[in-house]
Amino acid sequence: MPRSACIELRWTIVFSLAVCALATGEPPAASQPVDAAVPVAVLDFAASVAGQPELGGQIAEFVAARLSDQPGIRLVERGALTRALTEMELSLSGVVDESKTVKVGRLVGAKLIVTGRAFALGEKQMLTAKLIGTETSLVKVVSAEGAANSDLGALALSLADKLAESIRTDARSLMAEASPAADRIASLQAKLKARKLPVIAVHVSETHVSRAVIDPAVETEIRRVLIDSGFEVRAVSTLSGLPAGVLSNQPWPKALDGIDLVVMGEALSEFGARLGNLQSCGARAEITLLSRDGGRVLLSERATARHIDLEEHLAAKAALEKCGRALSERLLAHFDASLPSP
Repeated sequence: MPRSACIELRWTIVFSLAVCALATGEPPAASQPVDAAVPVAVLDFAASVAGQPELGGQIAEFVAARLSDQPGIRLVERGALTRALTEMELSLSGVVDESKTVKVGRLVGAKLIVTGRAFALGEKQMLTAKLIGTETSLVKVVSAEGAANSDLGALALSLADKLAESIRTDARSLMAEASPAADRIASLQAKLKARKLPVIAVHVSETHVSRAVIDPAVETEIRRVLIDSGFEVRAVSTLSGLPAGVLSNQPWPKALDGIDLVVMGEALSEFGARLGNLQSCGARAEITLLSRDGGRVLLSERATARHIDLEEHLAAKAALEKCGRALSERLLAHFDASLPSP
């Protein structure tokens, strides 16, 4: 990218900030009630352009300037964001007192975070941005593209406007839901408390990218929630490597005597992305609930999740655990709907 484009982008940023000040007389976010505006943090973009080490920061400043002129958006000061990211890394490494640990993603109160890239693709100049829910890790991607010699300021303007529109339409779906999963599970457990519960065996195999996992987090979480709900859960080693279809098409093996239902499934985790010293992983899990009564399939569910941590394997485990908890909730909801009332 020529140096002239870089200089032009600087002047475009200055001009945009001046227009905002003249049009409103004060920061636009101040005109919105604090509780009505979505707190958004914009990180430096990645821009691998030789001789222009500041380009990524300049694009981020431009995007932030444009977003500051949009109703319903409250920007987090970027200097405070950098300090919070450092604090978050220390918290995860155990240096900071656990009771004061900052939850990953809650960057100085931001509900949404913007990261992005500027790069050339063939004869095109590309700008891409990810809008990430800091409490859910859900992602919305937007992009802008132009010719290789196109005005970078115009591309950044287009990208910022798309981000603003996405924030208006997708913010609530990207942010944390109002009712925590723990509350919903506790409510279902209370409803099942006085009912006659079946005996269950659980087996969910796990793989992280291309290697098997010895201590499966999804299976452990499902077992824990079922036990806490009053179910008798038995460990049956013969379920390992046994396809669910076998239990549907023939009598159950003797090792399953006394077991009413079997939860079988598979789970996968994979590295997602790196942000500074932080690493994110995604996970997907699928389960099937089978009945001894003819091997009937009573429930078939899937769940996906993401998590961020300093270590890849810890992020993967936590993402899998989230999947296990989501599937546990759906199992309890099934039992609440299907088991007879006392």
